[in-house]
Amino acid sequence: QLNIPLKEAFQFSVMLSEVCQNIIDHAEAGGWVATQTYNWAKRLGRKVVTIAVMDLGVGFYGSLASEHAARYGARWSDASALEAAFIHGLTRFHDPGRGQGLQQIRKQVGRWNGKISIRSGTARIADVPAWDDAPPLEEDLPSFPGA
Repeated sequence: QLNIPLKEAFQFSVMLSEVCQNIIDHAEAGGWVATQTYNWAKRLGRKVVTIAVMDLGVGFYGSLASEHAARYGARWSDASALEAAFIHGLTRFHDPGRGQGLQQIRKQVGRWNGKISIRSGTARIADVPAWDDAPPLEEDLPSFPGA
C-alpha cells in the first residue's frame, strides 16, 4: 500500500526490530507493537504508516538513572532522561556501539520526512517535521509507565 522500495522496507524492518529489542534490553517488562496505515492525502499527499511500540517497564528515567542521574544532579528528570538517550545517545550499558540504534532510527525517519516521538514518565520528546506543529519537548504530562 505504501509503494516503498524494497531497500527502504528492509530498513524499516531493521528499525522496528531495534525498537522491539530495546524493550527486551531496557524495559524489564513486556511490550506491544501496533501499526496502522492512513491516507494523508490532504496533509502529505500520500499514505503513511503509524507505528506504536510501548512497554510498561521502568521507563527511560529508571533505565538510565543508575548510570547517569548523578551527573545531572537535581536536573535529572523524565525529560532529561529522554534528552540523554534521544539527543546524546546515552545508554546504561558500557559496551562500545551501544546507544546508536535510536540515533540511526532518528536519522532514517528524518530522511523519510517522518516523525519520531517518545513518551516516558511525565515527558515526551520528538523530532518534529515541518508538516507537524507539535513541540519537540513536553514536560509535566500525566505520568505514563514505561515508554
